[in-house]
Amino acid sequence: MAAFEARSLDSRELHAFVEVALAEPIAVWPPVEWDLNTLTLAALFYHPDLDVARADWTEARAAIVTAGGRLNPLVGFTASFVRGGEPGEIPWILQPGVGLVIETAGKRGYRIAQAEAVSEATRLTIANVAWQNRSRVRANLLDHLLATRELDLLRAEETVRADYADALQTKLDFGDASRQEVDFARLELQRLRVAVRASESQVEDTRVALAGAIGVRPATLASARLSHEAIDVPPPLDMAAMLALERNALLARTDILAALATYQAAETAVRLEVARQFPDLQIGPGFRWRESERRWVFDFGLPIPLLNRNAGPIAEAVARRERAAADVLALQAATVDAIARASTRYAGALREVQTAREVLAAAETRHGAVTEQFNLGDVDRTAMLGADLEVTLARAQVMAALRKAQMELGILENAIQRPLEPGVRAFASPEAGVRR
Repeated sequence: MAAFEARSLDSRELHAFVEVALAEPIAVWPPVEWDLNTLTLAALFYHPDLDVARADWTEARAAIVTAGGRLNPLVGFTASFVRGGEPGEIPWILQPGVGLVIETAGKRGYRIAQAEAVSEATRLTIANVAWQNRSRVRANLLDHLLATRELDLLRAEETVRADYADALQTKLDFGDASRQEVDFARLELQRLRVAVRASESQVEDTRVALAGAIGVRPATLASARLSHEAIDVPPPLDMAAMLALERNALLARTDILAALATYQAAETAVRLEVARQFPDLQIGPGFRWRESERRWVFDFGLPIPLLNRNAGPIAEAVARRERAAADVLALQAATVDAIARASTRYAGALREVQTAREVLAAAETRHGAVTEQFNLGDVDRTAMLGADLEVTLARAQVMAALRKAQMELGILENAIQRPLEPGVRAFASPEAGVRR
């Protein structure tokens, strides 16, 4: 608990880790702003999921040593008692022996190859977990930044609605507005204040979630300045480039590569079970002596595969291999479907952003016209505040469209396991953990 509470974003160990990952020195530490790249590296450094994945890989590598182990020889003695021997002759015959088992048909090599394939699948899982960490950091960072902006917009709307309600009250006092209009404006203001309180809680909740995605306490982020420059400019979608990205995903997604390594392990397991049809050779050299004789003895043992030719284990291994092949094909098909669906949704979200910005531009144009009329005395203050409210609501619509677009972009990036935003990098987790 003490070690966890001591984690910070300005530690020297994290500084060294980030410099190695970025392959460049960082003169100012901690950074003035924490962006997606640096927060991702902090998550790779601190989050325990990667420690679990590295521990699994260490166990898988140890299994290679186990697979390469040879059977130890057995040393024993056999004592025989003989009646009716010569007078004075010792009736006991002692026979020391050594038992050796020689594996045939390359079984040891198949065991090693199978363990190596499992180790490779486990190693690739580390990179897959690293991407999942990066994805969580991105989603929670954007969620926090967007929640903060949405809170600012709600507070701005609260100010405008309060002024609008006061202006209507003034008009009511002079008989130019109805009580119903004033009451409705007050009711809308109260509803908005409830939304502001909920938004304030949402901002705090998203900050806590971001800290959890990094692997630090929420208080660690209290003084950190967070940024994501691409939040307002989601990258355009080039459908022609998506074909190349889709092909790359089918060849380079870490979960697909891990599934292929699992298939390789299953294939080697089939070869191992086929090799086990051939019995191992058992040799037992020994030496027998009595007072009057010395004998070297060699025992040979070879099971005869008449009743059992390992058909059951072979069939099970073949079935597991077919399942592993089906898993690879199913994962590839799911990847193609996920990319197609995510591309379509992201394209639609980009169109919504464009439409919302057009609505905002129209609202700002109308605001300018109303402002000019207000300065000339052609409209009253309520008309001016109404135009202010239209702009504020239009900005909220743009923010909602940006949130949707960024969410769909994250889903698309997860489908291809590659960042699409300019300036955002992908980091593979180091295979060896950093002690902290």
